[in-house]
Amino acid sequence: MQSSEPLSSFSKMHCVGYKVANKSKKASWLEKYQTLENKSFSRYDSMTFGQCPSKVEHRGKSEDCYNGRIIIIKEGIKQKAFGRILARYETDSFSFNHSLHVLKLKGEQDWQYKVLLGCLWSSFSRYFFFLTTANWGLWNDKVLISERLNFPVKLREKNQKTDTIVKIVNKLCEYQPQKKNILNSNGIPQKKIKAQRNQWETELDKAVFDLYEFSEDQQDLIRDCCEVTLPFFYQPYKSMGVQPVIDNKDITWIQKYAKIFANRWKPYLNKDEVMRADVHIGASGNLIALEFYPADDGDNWDLVPKDSSWDHVLDEISKALPKPMGTSQIVLDGVVQAISNDAIIIIKRNVKRFWTRSIAREDADSTLCKRMLETIPQHGDIE
Repeated sequence: MQSSEPLSSFSKMHCVGYKVANKSKKASWLEKYQTLENKSFSRYDSMTFGQCPSKVEHRGKSEDCYNGRIIIIKEGIKQKAFGRILARYETDSFSFNHSLHVLKLKGEQDWQYKVLLGCLWSSFSRYFFFLTTANWGLWNDKVLISERLNFPVKLREKNQKTDTIVKIVNKLCEYQPQKKNILNSNGIPQKKIKAQRNQWETELDKAVFDLYEFSEDQQDLIRDCCEVTLPFFYQPYKSMGVQPVIDNKDITWIQKYAKIFANRWKPYLNKDEVMRADVHIGASGNLIALEFYPADDGDNWDLVPKDSSWDHVLDEISKALPKPMGTSQIVLDGVVQAISNDAIIIIKRNVKRFWTRSIAREDADSTLCKRMLETIPQHGDIE
């Protein structure tokens, strides 16, 4: 991220809209503009406008912030959408209040605005601002305009990667189907519209990752944050993060974890060896144990869960894993990592947030480090 320039390098103007507050000034020239109704501000749907107030505390930085090419971004964070950034690229003239930020770029080139918009819509921007902004997670979640200027961007050169982002952004902006309702039976159902936009947003994520040249590890880290961490942050009892890893014999989630873990260990095995694993479920389905072991190259995966093989052991471990933090009501979930000459055992709760792709790499690196430390001669040992 540090290899990219901050948005401040490309910003010609950045400010907020007008503020009514104490109504100490006449709106003056501001009154000639229709004002955006905040409730209608979204990524894709059409907006509605009303009459501008006749008196305000300030009108905005200048009249230029309501004219020409601009990126408009909502200061607040949409919690129901797990922190999705609400932003639009507009060329029409209208006013808006201080809950919205406006950005103008120095280059004033259409492709730059659309690439920036695509980056702001991507999972990467959510990941970046969640980690860097000071007001995300407080009583009133928001991203300050000064913090937006730290966002890393690549807007110097128009190339095939930027063209791909522009094409996807165009498709998302131009897709305005008639919704099916009582008055329009020939329209498209809302679920189908959402599915189409989700598909293009997935393509946009891939294009943005390609623009920033993120590695597979970095892409998984961003996706895990947006798909698991942020939903769990807002909905700790019903988000994806608390769903069972293995439910009704579906091993897709644990399979991704196991394969990433095994690939991380592959360079440290013999040339004719690969890492394979067995899955054990116990403690009334609340714990999962993954037992990794070296196998001959070419051996197939067998991740079908074994329900009764470790019942007694996992029942005992489940009683010891939760650790209360002093007198508070916070309880920490423990993790077991056992390493021997023949196997590596990972034991955790049967919930998805403990078995993500990025955590698979962390666990692999952790067990590698422990194994290396065990092989280092201790003080006083004879080599």
